[in-house]
Amino acid sequence: MNYAAKILMFIVCTMTFLQLVSFTKQTTPPKPMSKTSWTEIDSLINIGQTKSAIKQVEYLLSTDLSTVDKLKAVKYKAGLLVSTEEKGESVELKYLQEELFKAKTTVEKSFLNFYIADFYHNHYQRNRWKVNQRTQLVTKPANFEEWAKPDFQ
Repeated sequence: MNYAAKILMFIVCTMTFLQLVSFTKQTTPPKPMSKTSWTEIDSLINIGQTKSAIKQVEYLLSTDLSTVDKLKAVKYKAGLLVSTEEKGESVELKYLQEELFKAKTTVEKSFLNFYIADFYHNHYQRNRWKVNQRTQLVTKPANFEEWAKPDFQ
């Protein structure tokens, strides 16, 4: 198992543990999402109406959701932004970073950090051939699309 896989496994295990601890401390049970809401969103995605699906997810995010459902909605919206925006990856990363800044609980912050790490990993995997050809600069570029291989490590 390589170093990145070990780090990823550690993050997943830590987040799972934190989620379990967080749920045992809750005084009121979270409001469960109805399966029909997610079914409606999935059906909109399947027929290609991603902007309508984003509106539905945004509506869900404006309601009082449990931590799990909120994180699921954030992940859905981030994935949908990629397909609807011109610079989708940049918009997705910015959205995840904004949500991380707004996160209140340790569980939310942990999962959002994981989503961001997963984003960088996937970007590197998709663009490895371009990234590996770049020369590393003295300072790390602000734009992740200009990073060289060492900047991802």
